Amino acid sequence: MVVDEAQDLRAAHWKMLRAMVAPGNNDMFIAGDTHQRVYDNHVSLGALGINVRGRSARLSLSYRTTRSSPAP
Repeated sequence: MVVDEAQDLRAAHWKMLRAMVAPGNNDMFIAGDTHQRVYDNHVSLGALGINVRGRSARLSLSYRTTRSSPAP
């Protein structure tokens, strides 16, 4: 399952997603940016049965907001 805009999901959403996909290796791909959070949702994925320990990576470069060189 691919989950995008994860920063805006509430605990109930995560519980539903967990119920839709059996736990396993590579069961969920979660993309989110807490700096773009619209709602004040702070959720512990581990407490909801979604194991991210040792499986997460923090991206340090945003290609969406990084200024690019003008075309020649």
